[in-house]
Amino acid sequence: MATTNTINHDLAGTNPNTNTDVHPQDKKEGLKDSKIGAIKEKVGSALHMHKTEQKGAAQHAKGEAQYSQEEGKGAAVGAKDKMVGAGKEVAGGLLGKEHLKNEGEAQQHAGTKRQEANQ
Repeated sequence: MATTNTINHDLAGTNPNTNTDVHPQDKKEGLKDSKIGAIKEKVGSALHMHKTEQKGAAQHAKGEAQYSQEEGKGAAVGAKDKMVGAGKEVAGGLLGKEHLKNEGEAQQHAGTKRQEANQ
């Protein structure tokens, strides 16, 4: 069962127990491994170097998985930002707090941009 503290952290996006940290460097590394692995795989196949082909295929698959994982994290963080932003916007409107409403709108916009960048 989630504690109030955990719930508050989740709403604020600061829960240290969630693994939604997006690491652009990991995404780049995944893309690099994918491309290098694909090249090794093709060269190995063309030259009948089966070990090189197999190692390339493994590196390609590892890179694709890493890239996809980071992309998924980015999309999830974007969705969370949109939801939290919507809550702030509604709360700001109900409480007459213009700064909270504006902050919510900005967070929703940032969440949309993050989701678009990770599709």
